[in-house]
Amino acid sequence: MLDGKICPPEKINQALKGLFRRRNLVALRELALREVADQIEEEGLRQAVQQSSNHQDYMDGVCCIHERVLVCISTHPNSLRLIRRGAKIAGYMNAPLYIILVSRPDRLMTKTESRYIKTCERFCQKFKGKFLQISGENPAEEIIKAAKSYRVTQVVIGQSHQSRWQGFLGESMVNRLTRSLRQIDVHIVSTRQ
Repeated sequence: MLDGKICPPEKINQALKGLFRRRNLVALRELALREVADQIEEEGLRQAVQQSSNHQDYMDGVCCIHERVLVCISTHPNSLRLIRRGAKIAGYMNAPLYIILVSRPDRLMTKTESRYIKTCERFCQKFKGKFLQISGENPAEEIIKAAKSYRVTQVVIGQSHQSRWQGFLGESMVNRLTRSLRQIDVHIVSTRQ
């Protein structure tokens, strides 16, 4: 920079004072990661099209959106906050937003929980997201399946509600997701308001 290769010599001092701030470096890192992801996905698409016998049909069926955000909610009151955070991330990345609720088939929701989930669904629609309500015995497995099925790149989940003792006795959902979704960024949002 001091040699004038990055900016004009008269702006070097100004650039040195304001350019290397944390928020600028984070934004530059995000741009670089997106550029690399775009190149990798475009190369994979090019190879898939070359291997396909009917190029036009394949191109029509391929979605070329790069980032996809999945927000994991429950009947816990923190879910609206998670949706808001996921929508903000999706907005920054110009990415589709998916909201997933996995309910156990052996457990019926109370009226209060059902109303709250309807509120979450309306909130999802407000942010132009897709609401996925899935029934399954193992919520972590269902989230992993959905993340892979929708080719999700970002997962937003709330901090675990388990006690430390429960954490010692078994693997938390957050740990299971971060272990299983290695190529996906997992954002853990605090449950404290």
